[in-house]
Amino acid sequence: MKKQENIGEKGWKEAPLNISIPLGAPLSADYTVPGLRHRSIVDIIKRVLTTDPNAENFHLYPHKQHYTKPGTNTTERVYGDIFSSDSFIRAHEDLQKLPGEPGCDLERVVIGLQFWSDATVLTNFGSAKLWPVYMSLGNQNKYERNSPLENAAHDVAHIPFLPDNVKDFILRKTGKSAKGPVLTHCRRELFHQTWTTLLDDEFLAAYQHGMVIKFADGVTRRAFPRILTYSADYPEKVLIATIRDLGLCPCPRCTVKKADIGQLGTDADAKKRHEDTRRNDAQYRNRVKASRREVYDRGKAVNSAAVDAFLKEFSEVPTNNAFLQRLGPHGFDVFKMLVVDLLHEFEIGEWKTFLAHLIRILTTLGEDKISELDDRYRKVPPFGRDTIRSFADNVSEMKRLAARDYEDILQVCTWNISAQVLRLMNDSLVCHSLL
Repeated sequence: MKKQENIGEKGWKEAPLNISIPLGAPLSADYTVPGLRHRSIVDIIKRVLTTDPNAENFHLYPHKQHYTKPGTNTTERVYGDIFSSDSFIRAHEDLQKLPGEPGCDLERVVIGLQFWSDATVLTNFGSAKLWPVYMSLGNQNKYERNSPLENAAHDVAHIPFLPDNVKDFILRKTGKSAKGPVLTHCRRELFHQTWTTLLDDEFLAAYQHGMVIKFADGVTRRAFPRILTYSADYPEKVLIATIRDLGLCPCPRCTVKKADIGQLGTDADAKKRHEDTRRNDAQYRNRVKASRREVYDRGKAVNSAAVDAFLKEFSEVPTNNAFLQRLGPHGFDVFKMLVVDLLHEFEIGEWKTFLAHLIRILTTLGEDKISELDDRYRKVPPFGRDTIRSFADNVSEMKRLAARDYEDILQVCTWNISAQVLRLMNDSLVCHSLL
Protein backbone atom coordinates (compact mmCIF):
# COMPACT_ATOMS: atom_id res chain seq x y z
CA MET A 1 0.00 0.00 0.00
CA LYS A 2 1.32 3.43 -0.87
CA LYS A 3 2.46 5.70 1.93
CA GLN A 4 -0.20 8.29 2.65
CA GLU A 5 0.77 11.74 1.43
CA ASN A 6 0.50 14.77 3.68
CA ILE A 7 -2.40 17.13 3.20
CA GLY A 8 -1.50 19.59 0.45
CA GLU A 9 1.01 17.28 -1.23
CA LYS A 10 0.04 16.06 -4.71
CA GLY A 11 -3.27 17.88 -4.42
CA TRP A 12 -4.58 16.14 -1.30
CA LYS A 13 -7.35 17.99 0.53
CA GLU A 14 -9.39 17.27 3.62
CA ALA A 15 -13.06 18.12 3.90
CA PRO A 16 -15.88 17.52 6.40
CA LEU A 17 -19.04 15.70 5.36
CA ASN A 18 -22.48 16.71 6.57
CA ILE A 19 -25.32 14.21 6.78
CA SER A 20 -28.86 14.54 8.05
CA ILE A 21 -29.79 11.90 10.64
CA PRO A 22 -33.51 11.01 10.83
CA LEU A 23 -34.59 11.03 14.47
CA GLY A 24 -38.37 10.80 14.30
CA ALA A 25 -39.12 13.62 16.73
CA PRO A 26 -37.40 16.00 16.28
CA LEU A 27 -37.49 15.12 12.61
CA SER A 28 -33.75 15.24 11.88
CA ALA A 29 -30.43 16.68 12.95
CA ASP A 30 -27.30 17.59 11.00
CA TYR A 31 -24.16 15.65 11.87
CA THR A 32 -20.64 16.41 10.66
CA VAL A 33 -18.13 13.67 9.92
CA PRO A 34 -14.57 15.00 9.59
CA GLY A 35 -11.70 13.54 7.65
CA LEU A 36 -12.54 12.98 3.99
CA ARG A 37 -9.10 12.94 2.38
CA HIS A 38 -9.44 13.34 -1.36
CA ARG A 39 -7.94 14.67 -4.57
CA SER A 40 -9.53 16.29 -7.59
CA ILE A 41 -10.38 13.69 -10.22
CA VAL A 42 -9.87 16.30 -12.93
CA ASP A 43 -6.40 17.19 -11.63
CA ILE A 44 -5.39 13.52 -11.63
CA ILE A 45 -6.57 13.06 -15.23
CA LYS A 46 -4.69 16.15 -16.41
CA ARG A 47 -1.52 15.13 -14.60
CA VAL A 48 -1.56 11.61 -16.03
CA LEU A 49 -2.25 12.72 -19.60
CA THR A 50 0.50 15.34 -19.56
CA THR A 51 3.26 13.81 -17.40
CA ASP A 52 2.89 10.01 -17.41
CA PRO A 53 5.62 8.46 -19.62
CA ASN A 54 3.11 5.85 -20.79
CA ALA A 55 0.56 8.46 -21.90
CA GLU A 56 1.86 8.46 -25.48
CA ASN A 57 0.70 4.83 -25.75
CA PHE A 58 -2.83 5.50 -24.50
CA HIS A 59 -5.64 4.38 -26.80
CA LEU A 60 -7.79 7.41 -27.60
CA TYR A 61 -9.87 5.74 -30.31
CA PRO A 62 -11.87 2.65 -29.31
CA HIS A 63 -12.01 -0.18 -31.79
CA LYS A 64 -13.16 -3.75 -32.22
CA GLN A 65 -10.67 -6.57 -32.52
CA HIS A 66 -11.31 -9.70 -34.57
CA TYR A 67 -9.43 -12.93 -35.10
CA THR A 68 -9.61 -15.14 -38.17
CA LYS A 69 -8.57 -18.74 -37.69
CA PRO A 70 -5.80 -19.76 -40.12
CA GLY A 71 -7.12 -21.66 -43.11
CA THR A 72 -10.74 -20.74 -42.42
CA ASN A 73 -13.15 -17.89 -43.01
CA THR A 74 -14.35 -17.97 -39.40
CA THR A 75 -13.93 -14.63 -37.66
CA GLU A 76 -14.37 -14.14 -33.93
CA ARG A 77 -14.68 -10.97 -31.88
CA VAL A 78 -11.84 -10.62 -29.37
CA TYR A 79 -12.64 -9.03 -26.02
CA GLY A 80 -9.36 -8.11 -24.40
CA ASP A 81 -9.38 -4.57 -23.04
CA ILE A 82 -11.75 -1.83 -22.00
CA PHE A 83 -10.91 0.34 -25.03
CA SER A 84 -12.13 -2.46 -27.34
CA SER A 85 -15.38 -2.96 -25.41
CA ASP A 86 -18.86 -2.02 -26.55
CA SER A 87 -19.19 0.39 -23.61
CA PHE A 88 -16.15 2.42 -24.65
CA ILE A 89 -17.17 2.39 -28.31
CA ARG A 90 -20.68 3.51 -27.40
CA ALA A 91 -19.33 6.31 -25.19
CA HIS A 92 -17.09 7.50 -28.04
CA GLU A 93 -19.93 7.44 -30.58
CA ASP A 94 -22.30 9.26 -28.22
CA LEU A 95 -19.67 11.94 -27.63
CA GLN A 96 -19.20 12.56 -31.36
CA LYS A 97 -22.97 13.08 -31.73
CA LEU A 98 -23.04 15.87 -29.15
CA PRO A 99 -22.93 19.48 -30.38
CA GLY A 100 -19.42 20.90 -30.20
CA GLU A 101 -18.30 23.72 -27.95
CA PRO A 102 -18.81 27.17 -29.51
CA GLY A 103 -15.79 28.24 -31.53
CA CYS A 104 -13.91 24.99 -30.87
CA ASP A 105 -12.91 22.54 -33.59
CA LEU A 106 -10.61 20.39 -31.44
CA GLU A 107 -10.81 16.65 -31.69
CA ARG A 108 -12.97 15.14 -28.93
CA VAL A 109 -11.87 11.97 -27.13
CA VAL A 110 -13.17 9.88 -24.25
CA ILE A 111 -11.08 9.31 -21.13
CA GLY A 112 -12.43 6.08 -19.67
CA LEU A 113 -12.39 6.01 -15.87
CA GLN A 114 -12.33 2.82 -13.85
CA PHE A 115 -12.86 2.96 -10.09
CA TRP A 116 -12.17 0.49 -7.29
CA SER A 117 -12.84 0.76 -3.58
CA ASP A 118 -12.50 -1.69 -0.74
CA ALA A 119 -12.72 -1.09 3.00
CA THR A 120 -9.97 -2.96 4.81
CA VAL A 121 -8.64 -3.56 8.31
CA LEU A 122 -5.00 -2.51 8.61
CA THR A 123 -3.92 -4.52 11.65
CA ASN A 124 -4.60 -7.87 13.28
CA PHE A 125 -5.24 -6.06 16.55
CA GLY A 126 -7.05 -2.81 17.20
CA SER A 127 -9.49 -0.97 14.98
CA ALA A 128 -7.28 0.79 12.42
CA LYS A 129 -9.18 0.81 9.11
CA LEU A 130 -8.85 2.36 5.69
CA TRP A 131 -11.34 2.76 2.85
CA PRO A 132 -9.40 3.81 -0.25
CA VAL A 133 -10.81 4.71 -3.66
CA TYR A 134 -8.55 4.08 -6.65
CA MET A 135 -8.92 5.19 -10.25
CA SER A 136 -7.30 3.95 -13.45
CA LEU A 137 -7.59 5.26 -16.98
CA GLY A 138 -9.10 2.66 -19.29
CA ASN A 139 -7.24 4.17 -22.25
CA GLN A 140 -4.09 2.53 -20.91
CA ASN A 141 -3.21 -1.01 -21.91
CA LYS A 142 -4.34 -3.46 -19.23
CA TYR A 143 -0.86 -4.97 -18.86
CA GLU A 144 0.57 -1.56 -17.99
CA ARG A 145 -2.51 -0.54 -16.03
CA ASN A 146 -2.35 -3.60 -13.77
CA SER A 147 1.40 -3.58 -13.26
CA PRO A 148 2.44 -2.36 -9.78
CA LEU A 149 5.60 -0.92 -11.35
CA GLU A 150 3.65 1.54 -13.52
CA ASN A 151 1.80 3.27 -10.64
CA ALA A 152 -1.32 3.36 -12.80
CA ALA A 153 -3.77 3.00 -9.90
CA HIS A 154 -4.25 6.54 -8.64
CA ASP A 155 -5.41 7.31 -5.10
CA VAL A 156 -8.55 9.43 -5.28
CA ALA A 157 -9.93 9.41 -1.75
CA HIS A 158 -9.98 7.76 1.64
CA ILE A 159 -13.63 7.43 2.62
CA PRO A 160 -14.25 8.11 6.32
CA PHE A 161 -16.12 5.57 8.42
CA LEU A 162 -19.16 6.52 10.46
CA PRO A 163 -17.72 7.45 13.89
CA ASP A 164 -18.77 5.44 16.93
CA ASN A 165 -19.76 8.62 18.75
CA VAL A 166 -22.70 9.05 16.39
CA LYS A 167 -24.55 6.80 18.83
CA ASP A 168 -23.88 9.32 21.62
CA PHE A 169 -25.13 12.11 19.36
CA ILE A 170 -28.40 10.28 18.67
CA LEU A 171 -28.82 9.43 22.36
CA ARG A 172 -28.46 13.09 23.36
CA LYS A 173 -30.95 14.20 20.72
CA THR A 174 -33.64 11.58 21.29
CA GLY A 175 -32.98 10.07 24.69
CA LYS A 176 -32.92 6.65 23.02
CA SER A 177 -30.12 4.43 21.80
CA ALA A 178 -29.42 4.33 18.07
CA LYS A 179 -31.05 1.48 16.20
CA GLY A 180 -29.41 -0.58 13.49
CA PRO A 181 -31.54 0.65 10.56
CA VAL A 182 -30.75 4.29 11.42
CA LEU A 183 -27.00 3.61 11.57
CA THR A 184 -27.16 1.71 8.27
CA HIS A 185 -28.97 4.67 6.73
CA CYS A 186 -26.29 7.03 8.05
CA ARG A 187 -23.54 4.92 6.47
CA ARG A 188 -25.31 5.08 3.12
CA GLU A 189 -25.77 8.83 3.41
CA LEU A 190 -22.10 9.26 4.33
CA PHE A 191 -20.90 7.17 1.37
CA HIS A 192 -22.96 9.14 -1.13
CA GLN A 193 -22.05 12.45 0.46
CA THR A 194 -18.44 11.41 -0.17
CA TRP A 195 -19.13 10.82 -3.85
CA THR A 196 -21.09 14.05 -4.10
CA THR A 197 -17.89 15.77 -2.97
CA LEU A 198 -15.71 13.82 -5.42
CA LEU A 199 -18.06 14.51 -8.34
CA ASP A 200 -17.62 18.23 -7.82
CA ASP A 201 -18.51 21.12 -10.11
CA GLU A 202 -15.10 20.94 -11.76
CA PHE A 203 -15.71 17.31 -12.71
CA LEU A 204 -19.23 18.10 -13.95
CA ALA A 205 -17.85 20.89 -16.14
CA ALA A 206 -15.29 18.49 -17.61
CA TYR A 207 -17.99 15.83 -18.08
CA GLN A 208 -20.20 18.26 -20.03
CA HIS A 209 -17.72 20.49 -21.82
CA GLY A 210 -14.46 18.55 -21.77
CA MET A 211 -10.92 19.61 -20.87
CA VAL A 212 -8.54 21.17 -23.38
CA ILE A 213 -5.30 19.22 -22.95
CA LYS A 214 -2.08 18.99 -24.93
CA PHE A 215 -1.45 15.25 -25.08
CA ALA A 216 1.89 13.45 -25.02
CA ASP A 217 1.93 13.27 -28.84
CA GLY A 218 1.86 17.07 -29.02
CA VAL A 219 -1.75 17.27 -30.24
CA THR A 220 -4.23 19.40 -28.32
CA ARG A 221 -7.59 17.71 -27.86
CA ARG A 222 -10.76 18.17 -25.83
CA ALA A 223 -10.96 15.26 -23.38
CA PHE A 224 -14.23 14.12 -21.82
CA PRO A 225 -14.10 11.88 -18.72
CA ARG A 226 -16.58 9.01 -18.68
CA ILE A 227 -17.00 6.54 -15.82
CA LEU A 228 -17.04 3.07 -17.39
CA THR A 229 -16.60 0.66 -14.49
CA TYR A 230 -16.70 0.51 -10.70
CA SER A 231 -15.44 -2.67 -9.09
CA ALA A 232 -16.29 -3.47 -5.47
CA ASP A 233 -17.42 -6.34 -3.28
CA TYR A 234 -21.12 -6.99 -2.76
CA PRO A 235 -21.57 -4.90 0.42
CA GLU A 236 -20.10 -1.89 -1.38
CA LYS A 237 -22.10 -2.53 -4.54
CA VAL A 238 -25.19 -2.38 -2.36
CA LEU A 239 -24.04 1.04 -1.14
CA ILE A 240 -23.23 2.28 -4.64
CA ALA A 241 -26.52 1.09 -6.16
CA THR A 242 -28.53 2.27 -3.12
CA ILE A 243 -30.33 -1.03 -2.63
CA ARG A 244 -30.89 -3.28 0.39
CA ASP A 245 -28.30 -5.87 1.33
CA LEU A 246 -29.73 -9.26 0.25
CA GLY A 247 -33.24 -7.84 -0.04
CA LEU A 248 -36.09 -9.20 -2.13
CA CYS A 249 -34.17 -8.14 -5.26
CA PRO A 250 -30.51 -8.56 -4.23
CA CYS A 251 -28.84 -7.84 -7.58
CA PRO A 252 -27.47 -4.29 -8.05
CA ARG A 253 -28.06 -4.45 -11.82
CA CYS A 254 -31.52 -6.02 -12.15
CA THR A 255 -34.71 -6.67 -10.20
CA VAL A 256 -34.74 -10.47 -10.34
CA LYS A 257 -36.36 -11.78 -7.16
CA LYS A 258 -34.28 -13.70 -4.64
CA ALA A 259 -36.73 -16.59 -4.97
CA ASP A 260 -35.91 -16.81 -8.71
CA ILE A 261 -32.12 -16.92 -8.37
CA GLY A 262 -32.25 -20.72 -8.64
CA GLN A 263 -33.14 -20.30 -12.33
CA LEU A 264 -29.70 -18.84 -13.02
CA GLY A 265 -28.33 -20.11 -16.32
CA THR A 266 -31.68 -20.72 -17.97
CA ASP A 267 -32.95 -18.86 -21.02
CA ALA A 268 -35.86 -17.50 -18.99
CA ASP A 269 -33.47 -16.09 -16.39
CA ALA A 270 -31.26 -14.45 -19.02
CA LYS A 271 -34.29 -12.84 -20.62
CA LYS A 272 -35.58 -11.60 -17.29
CA ARG A 273 -32.23 -10.07 -16.32
CA HIS A 274 -32.09 -8.30 -19.66
CA GLU A 275 -35.63 -6.96 -19.47
CA ASP A 276 -35.81 -6.16 -15.74
CA THR A 277 -32.69 -4.02 -15.40
CA ARG A 278 -32.62 -1.30 -12.79
CA ARG A 279 -33.29 2.10 -14.33
CA ASN A 280 -32.92 5.69 -13.26
CA ASP A 281 -36.37 6.58 -14.52
CA ALA A 282 -39.01 8.96 -13.21
CA GLN A 283 -40.78 6.18 -11.31
CA TYR A 284 -37.60 5.29 -9.40
CA ARG A 285 -36.83 8.91 -8.56
CA ASN A 286 -40.40 9.50 -7.39
CA ARG A 287 -40.26 6.44 -5.11
CA VAL A 288 -37.07 7.65 -3.46
CA LYS A 289 -38.41 11.19 -3.15
CA ALA A 290 -41.66 10.01 -1.58
CA SER A 291 -39.84 7.72 0.87
CA ARG A 292 -37.52 10.52 1.99
CA ARG A 293 -40.54 12.71 2.55
CA GLU A 294 -41.90 10.07 4.91
CA VAL A 295 -38.60 9.91 6.79
CA TYR A 296 -37.56 13.55 6.96
CA ASP A 297 -40.88 15.41 6.83
CA ARG A 298 -43.19 13.05 8.68
CA GLY A 299 -40.76 11.42 11.10
CA LYS A 300 -41.26 7.83 9.95
CA ALA A 301 -38.56 5.25 10.66
CA VAL A 302 -36.32 4.31 7.73
CA ASN A 303 -37.62 0.72 7.96
CA SER A 304 -41.24 1.61 8.62
CA ALA A 305 -44.21 0.26 6.68
CA ALA A 306 -44.76 3.72 5.20
CA VAL A 307 -41.28 3.66 3.65
CA ASP A 308 -41.46 0.00 2.66
CA ALA A 309 -44.65 0.73 0.74
CA PHE A 310 -42.55 2.68 -1.76
CA LEU A 311 -39.25 0.80 -1.74
CA LYS A 312 -39.50 -2.79 -0.54
CA GLU A 313 -40.73 -4.32 -3.81
CA PHE A 314 -37.45 -3.58 -5.61
CA SER A 315 -35.18 -3.56 -2.51
CA GLU A 316 -34.52 0.17 -2.75
CA VAL A 317 -33.54 2.55 0.06
CA PRO A 318 -34.42 6.17 0.97
CA THR A 319 -31.04 7.59 -0.07
CA ASN A 320 -30.29 9.96 -2.92
CA ASN A 321 -27.71 8.30 -5.15
CA ALA A 322 -24.76 10.67 -5.69
CA PHE A 323 -23.96 9.28 -9.15
CA LEU A 324 -27.52 9.70 -10.34
CA GLN A 325 -27.94 13.09 -8.69
CA ARG A 326 -24.77 14.50 -10.26
CA LEU A 327 -24.43 12.61 -13.54
CA GLY A 328 -27.90 11.14 -14.11
CA PRO A 329 -29.20 14.26 -15.92
CA HIS A 330 -26.41 13.75 -18.48
CA GLY A 331 -27.40 10.16 -19.28
CA PHE A 332 -25.18 8.30 -16.82
CA ASP A 333 -26.43 4.93 -15.53
CA VAL A 334 -24.91 3.94 -12.19
CA PHE A 335 -26.26 0.38 -12.40
CA LYS A 336 -24.41 -0.42 -15.63
CA MET A 337 -21.02 0.66 -14.30
CA LEU A 338 -21.00 -2.08 -11.62
CA VAL A 339 -18.91 -4.97 -12.93
CA VAL A 340 -17.99 -8.43 -11.69
CA ASP A 341 -15.35 -8.40 -8.96
CA LEU A 342 -13.34 -11.59 -9.54
CA LEU A 343 -11.43 -11.26 -6.28
CA HIS A 344 -14.41 -10.97 -3.93
CA GLU A 345 -17.12 -12.70 -5.92
CA PHE A 346 -15.14 -15.65 -7.24
CA GLU A 347 -11.69 -16.25 -5.76
CA ILE A 348 -12.63 -15.61 -2.12
CA GLY A 349 -16.32 -15.96 -2.86
CA GLU A 350 -17.86 -18.87 -4.74
CA TRP A 351 -14.57 -20.71 -5.31
CA LYS A 352 -13.61 -20.50 -1.62
CA THR A 353 -17.02 -21.88 -0.63
CA PHE A 354 -16.81 -24.65 -3.24
CA LEU A 355 -13.27 -25.57 -2.14
CA ALA A 356 -14.39 -25.93 1.47
CA HIS A 357 -17.24 -28.16 0.30
CA LEU A 358 -14.87 -30.34 -1.75
CA ILE A 359 -12.58 -30.75 1.25
CA ARG A 360 -15.53 -31.78 3.44
CA ILE A 361 -16.46 -34.42 0.87
CA LEU A 362 -12.85 -35.59 0.66
CA THR A 363 -12.80 -35.96 4.45
CA THR A 364 -15.42 -38.69 4.16
CA LEU A 365 -12.79 -40.82 2.37
CA GLY A 366 -10.59 -40.71 5.47
CA GLU A 367 -8.09 -38.41 7.17
CA ASP A 368 -5.25 -40.03 5.25
CA LYS A 369 -6.69 -38.58 2.04
CA ILE A 370 -6.53 -35.08 3.50
CA SER A 371 -2.87 -35.63 4.40
CA GLU A 372 -2.24 -36.91 0.88
CA LEU A 373 -3.91 -33.81 -0.54
CA ASP A 374 -1.69 -31.47 1.50
CA ASP A 375 1.39 -33.46 0.49
CA ARG A 376 0.50 -33.24 -3.20
CA TYR A 377 0.10 -29.48 -3.03
CA ARG A 378 3.46 -29.10 -1.30
CA LYS A 379 5.07 -31.05 -4.15
CA VAL A 380 3.72 -28.64 -6.78
CA PRO A 381 6.73 -26.57 -7.96
CA PRO A 382 6.40 -22.79 -8.29
CA PHE A 383 5.74 -21.53 -11.79
CA GLY A 384 6.85 -18.08 -12.87
CA ARG A 385 7.50 -15.26 -10.46
CA ASP A 386 3.93 -15.04 -9.22
CA THR A 387 1.80 -17.35 -11.41
CA ILE A 388 1.84 -20.26 -8.96
CA ARG A 389 3.58 -19.87 -5.61
CA SER A 390 4.80 -22.74 -3.44
CA PHE A 391 2.31 -24.28 -1.01
CA ALA A 392 4.15 -24.42 2.33
CA ASP A 393 1.11 -24.77 4.61
CA ASN A 394 -1.66 -27.34 4.64
CA VAL A 395 -4.11 -26.32 1.93
CA SER A 396 -6.91 -28.29 3.58
CA GLU A 397 -6.80 -26.04 6.65
CA MET A 398 -7.36 -22.89 4.53
CA LYS A 399 -5.58 -20.74 7.12
CA ARG A 400 -5.11 -17.02 6.42
CA LEU A 401 -5.15 -17.40 2.65
CA ALA A 402 -5.22 -14.42 0.33
CA ALA A 403 -7.21 -14.30 -2.90
CA ARG A 404 -4.05 -15.04 -4.89
CA ASP A 405 -3.62 -18.25 -2.86
CA TYR A 406 -7.13 -19.41 -3.74
CA GLU A 407 -6.37 -18.62 -7.38
CA ASP A 408 -3.25 -20.80 -7.21
CA ILE A 409 -5.17 -23.61 -5.50
CA LEU A 410 -7.78 -23.49 -8.25
CA GLN A 411 -5.17 -23.75 -11.01
CA VAL A 412 -3.83 -27.04 -9.64
CA CYS A 413 -7.09 -28.24 -8.10
CA THR A 414 -8.31 -30.49 -10.91
CA TRP A 415 -5.84 -33.29 -10.34
CA ASN A 416 -5.28 -32.98 -6.60
CA ILE A 417 -8.87 -32.85 -5.39
CA SER A 418 -11.27 -33.65 -8.19
CA ALA A 419 -9.77 -37.05 -9.04
CA GLN A 420 -10.34 -38.26 -5.51
CA VAL A 421 -13.76 -36.69 -5.19
CA LEU A 422 -14.84 -38.32 -8.45
CA ARG A 423 -14.49 -41.68 -6.73
CA LEU A 424 -17.55 -40.71 -4.73
CA MET A 425 -19.57 -39.57 -7.72
CA ASN A 426 -21.48 -42.88 -7.84
CA ASP A 427 -23.02 -41.79 -4.55
CA SER A 428 -26.20 -39.92 -5.48
CA LEU A 429 -26.09 -37.87 -2.27
CA VAL A 430 -22.62 -36.59 -3.10
CA CYS A 431 -23.70 -35.75 -6.65
CA HIS A 432 -26.66 -33.82 -5.30
CA SER A 433 -24.52 -31.86 -2.81
CA LEU A 434 -22.06 -30.85 -5.53
CA LEU A 435 -24.83 -29.66 -7.77
